[in-house]
Amino acid sequence: MWSSNAMYRRLYKNAAPNSLRIIQKRFISLDSQSKKCGNGLSYIHFLPKTEKTNYFRDIDIEEIEHDERCEKFVHYMDNYRKKTLELREKIGKIKELCSDDAVTQDNVDYEIIGSYAYYLKTSRFCKDSLALYRTHVEYRNYKRSGNIRFKSRLSEPPNITGINDELVIDFAELKNRPRSSNIKNIRICNYKGGIVGVIHDPLGDDNYVANFFSLSKLKQLSTYLDNISELHFMPQTRKCRNIRIFYTVVNDQKRSFRLYSGLINTVTGVMTNKILLYEESNPINYISLYKSKNGNLLFVGIVSFGKVVSTFCIRSNLRLYNIPIPQSDKIFLENRRNSIYCIHRDNNGQFSYISMKNVNTLKPLRKRISADTVDNFSNTETYWNFVGKIDCCVTDIDMFDKHLVLYSLKSPSTPFLYIITFSTTKNTTREGLLGNTCVIKSLNLPVKVGSITPQCNSNYYADNVKLSFTCPGIQSVHYNINLNDLSAELQPMIRLPIKSLVYYVPSRDGKCRIPITLVMKGDTSDKDSTKIEKFTKKGLKCVVYVYGTYGENLNLENYIEHRPLLDMGYVLCFAHVRGGGELGKNWHDAGSKMMKHNSFYDLVDVIECLIAKNITHRKKLAINVSSASGIIGGNIYNIRPDLCSCIIFKLPFMDPFDCLMSSNQPFVQLEYEEFGNPYNEDMTLNYSVLDYVYSYSPCSNVRHGNGPGIVIYCNSNDIRAPWYHSAKFVTLLNSDRIYIKMSDYGHIGTPCYDYAVNTAAEEIAIMDELLEDSQTRSIIAPNTT
Repeated sequence: MWSSNAMYRRLYKNAAPNSLRIIQKRFISLDSQSKKCGNGLSYIHFLPKTEKTNYFRDIDIEEIEHDERCEKFVHYMDNYRKKTLELREKIGKIKELCSDDAVTQDNVDYEIIGSYAYYLKTSRFCKDSLALYRTHVEYRNYKRSGNIRFKSRLSEPPNITGINDELVIDFAELKNRPRSSNIKNIRICNYKGGIVGVIHDPLGDDNYVANFFSLSKLKQLSTYLDNISELHFMPQTRKCRNIRIFYTVVNDQKRSFRLYSGLINTVTGVMTNKILLYEESNPINYISLYKSKNGNLLFVGIVSFGKVVSTFCIRSNLRLYNIPIPQSDKIFLENRRNSIYCIHRDNNGQFSYISMKNVNTLKPLRKRISADTVDNFSNTETYWNFVGKIDCCVTDIDMFDKHLVLYSLKSPSTPFLYIITFSTTKNTTREGLLGNTCVIKSLNLPVKVGSITPQCNSNYYADNVKLSFTCPGIQSVHYNINLNDLSAELQPMIRLPIKSLVYYVPSRDGKCRIPITLVMKGDTSDKDSTKIEKFTKKGLKCVVYVYGTYGENLNLENYIEHRPLLDMGYVLCFAHVRGGGELGKNWHDAGSKMMKHNSFYDLVDVIECLIAKNITHRKKLAINVSSASGIIGGNIYNIRPDLCSCIIFKLPFMDPFDCLMSSNQPFVQLEYEEFGNPYNEDMTLNYSVLDYVYSYSPCSNVRHGNGPGIVIYCNSNDIRAPWYHSAKFVTLLNSDRIYIKMSDYGHIGTPCYDYAVNTAAEEIAIMDELLEDSQTRSIIAPNTT
């Protein structure tokens, strides 16, 4: 287990003499991971102020340059500014490589709603902002479904050239900072004159509001909603200009806990008939909404720590109907005609199962508050018809009238596409429901690793599907696939000689093999380019990406720094360590709570394997972590600083111990499930959890000495990974190789393109300089005794 010697020395130095015996007793318990430390005293009483994250919380962000507590933090920010000035020529060359990856497209992705094609483009008035435009299109072949008339397909696909653009919304008017849109989602309803709902974060501090715009008047309506998480529109009646809206609001913990419904007039914007449909009383659950593609059902999911606990659907009568679901962490629901289709995966993430159920057999929910949910997925009264299974993990779905498209991923990073074609007969047997299943093998993917995602496929009756493929070093490649004959149209792309490999590294405990994905620039015509021998004996510079938290996959997408790194001869390694979701729920459980140390050890094993095979060298290796994986990067710095020469922290979450002790912080319930709850049911402290979390909390185990270089990016409006986590970590360090850049964005949201390019170029230049400088430096290995 982790060494606590340094932590012990700091506590001993700052403790009162009569507390020494208690402190010694505490760390005996820590080293042995005993569950018998019940002395009833809080850790907070023993920590000196300089080791408390809340020591920095009361600092005004505008006054940090004048606060002595932030002296080192400000010094390291000055280091960053000086270093970027020193490397400005190198940064300029890297920016050119970043810009080469931005390719202008003749056509843009659009979504057909009513008689218009809606699409996002750069605002004509502010180049750093987006705007919503529309163009009139022609249809043929009308079909009806209830009170809504659908139009089956375009007579000619629209060519969005910008000549007939009609401006709907300029998002530069929705925010305080014109360089960042911070738009969460956009909902468009073309019924009864039409209305647009935009959920955005004006200040970048995770406080979302909803504004509404009239499509008939092309102006903003007076109605707005605060503390919004999600919203969807449903048509009301044919005799009024009201549109039914469903939306969720968040509590102080930023969790959606109430579901409301109301009517919005498309002319006046006045909202009436506000009704509370559902309230979630369990503080660890939150509400998620999803509208079926055909517009007939609104699905309501109750989610707890990334796992769907229960689901309901809302029909035209505003009643909630209970949908029995399996016990799975990944569930997709869709509606087709009178059936609901459920896609879920097993706990190992190797198989996905498809089932269906008749909507008319669902029972209404009698209570509007949360209740205990029983897994009755296989109950004879709520029996689901089994449709089939695939040997991949489904990451997204797209429902059409005749087809179901499954976007899948074979662990850890190989994309697949499955298409289920429904039988056109009225046969209701199990065979008639499925028809036939086709696996598209003819997709000419540039490489065998990456991610595949759906594009705007709003036409429910379409016979084609649009999707995009992306991987490190390759921009998004757009496909238009005919669902009938499986023919594919490929958008022209810039092809790079990228070769990739999935390799498995044995873990030190012998319980698993850790999957890694390697990507580098090379000759893809070589038949042996996918063998590990083609990556070994190179000794190249390498960047290792890792996440391993919350059961989320480490997706292989093309981020802005990947293309320049590959052009500069770097090897990119993606370590899918335990704690992520690449191999299902069991893989996540093996790297969370009291098993969190597996995530750190897995990364150590991966790096040692890369070095042993001479793929890279410790002096040529950098680690890139973001958000919650900042804990992993911080532990590498504290425990094994000899493994790398640079660690990049992007919006790092660095102090889980203090976060768990502060029960009023946003998202703290989520942290309880991932790292453990330090409180018992009677609200007394659980010292076994505290000991364990304290033993790996980066800010509580800072290692002094000549460690790898550090580059940190943090944001002043970030409430998920606050800037003072980084401030606390670096305040306990003393190094001339620490560089910090702080901006005024939040944790999520999209900064403008120029800022992203500049920051990526600066990051690469500083990292490359640190790797070159490390050739003349020596990093002291930790004392493992």
